[in-house]
This record gives sequence, C-alpha cells and structure tokens, in this order.
Amino acid sequence: MIELPNDPIGAAWLAQKYQLLPIGRLPVHSQIGGRRATQISNGGRLETYPEAMRSSVEPAAHLQFHHANTE
Repeated sequence: MIELPNDPIGAAWLAQKYQLLPIGRLPVHSQIGGRRATQISNGGRLETYPEAMRSSVEPAAHLQFHHANTE
C-alpha cells in the first residue's frame, strides 16, 4: 500500500478506507492537522487542513473534497 497520512481526507481517505491502489501516484495527499499547511516533497504535495475542513464519512464527500482541492 502507498504511504498515506495518519488522518487522511479526500482521495487518501478513499484509498485507505477501501484499500485502493491508484494506477499512478496521487498528486495530492490531504490530512487533518492543527493548522493549514502545504508541504512539497519528491514531486508530491501534502496538504494539511484544520478539523473544520473534515469531510463527512460518505465516500462522495471525500471524492468531492479531492476534486475541489486538487489542481
């Protein structure tokens, strides 16, 4: 399995919840953390959002979050 954040949201949450392996690398991993931050490393991006941004537990909400927060 790919390395995912500890408290994922969006596509990373879907990958963890359903044990999905994407065909390619996810361009963005998103997680819940203390404050908003962006980390870029090895061509990937880790976005950290505050608790208020957490999606509901519905898969569609995480898919919408991913599409809204990926460029």
